[in-house]
Amino acid sequence: MAARKPRKRKTSQSRKVPVREQEQLARLLVEDKQRRGWSDVTKAKQFGMDRRKLGDLMRKKAGSITFDQLHKIARDLSKSGVPLSQIFDTPRLIGALAKSRRVALLFGARPERPGPGTSWWDLRSLADTIQVLNNATIGSGSWELYDVLQADEPEKLSATVYETAFDEAPWLGLLEEDSEFSVISFGSPLSNHASEVMLADMFDVPPFSPDVTGVPFQYIWEDTRFEEIPSSFATRGSQRPRAEVANMTTDWKVWGMDIRGQAHMIDRKQNPSTTYGIIAAKRRPGGQIWVVVSGATGPGTYAASRMLTGYPEPDAEEPGNASRTSWLPIHASDRGKETRKAQTVFNEGELYPDQGVFFWPE
Repeated sequence: MAARKPRKRKTSQSRKVPVREQEQLARLLVEDKQRRGWSDVTKAKQFGMDRRKLGDLMRKKAGSITFDQLHKIARDLSKSGVPLSQIFDTPRLIGALAKSRRVALLFGARPERPGPGTSWWDLRSLADTIQVLNNATIGSGSWELYDVLQADEPEKLSATVYETAFDEAPWLGLLEEDSEFSVISFGSPLSNHASEVMLADMFDVPPFSPDVTGVPFQYIWEDTRFEEIPSSFATRGSQRPRAEVANMTTDWKVWGMDIRGQAHMIDRKQNPSTTYGIIAAKRRPGGQIWVVVSGATGPGTYAASRMLTGYPEPDAEEPGNASRTSWLPIHASDRGKETRKAQTVFNEGELYPDQGVFFWPE
């Protein structure tokens, strides 16, 4: 893809805090402080802001906060049992999904893997998202789980044959125009075919087509993986500039991501290393919402799932029309064994914090 620098843009949905929302956040934070007795210094650090900004927020004087800060506040308050509907006055993705009532959650599975055949990180993403949805609806929603089994011969998948290959797969019917389900797919196209199909629709390209150009991001895969599973959202590692891949080895399936023409490599020789991912969301013409939570690695997928809480609701300009696709690149620290022992990622946040959510078409 041709290199291009990310453009500065203001995204009011993820930056400005409306007056009513400021009042709600201020009240909830004051009540939470009284209930749990935390210090402003500790909590401000947890939220990624300075003490003065937190004080302004609690006094209803904060004009704007970043998407990162908003999602960290929401997650922290939700641990105290505060429903998201009490935190946000403006539309948010989780609230819109909760109103859908019927949400299908898709995760990739490989029969040859032990146990459920699914990445531990994808399952963790799934479980945490269900918890957030339950909190948003006070347990009144309906969430259905579907495994997306890897094709018997994934290397033969293409835009023209994939529907035949998955003809009997229940998950494919969920993506039909007349489906009543909103859908969340977890994992990258390397682990979940549904993510490939959904992303292709969202970014107007044919799925399973490695020769596709012009998409705003691609995963950088080691050559063997690139040949095993065709994807419109992957690029071959050996075709990257030598300086980018100098620290990569063939033992690693995924080498990084190309995001808006900029390479973001995952150097696992470093501890912590930085992993990457994206959230993409779109409202369908029938009102259903599609979401793809996709990391370059398992921890990247989990980091992206943790950022769903404050993600803005995709909305069409007119009822009955599809919305534009919104998408957000993210990053997180992966401390290797420490990350897996703690069962969490560290320091997740927006890759471009000054720009917020991007839209497609641009």
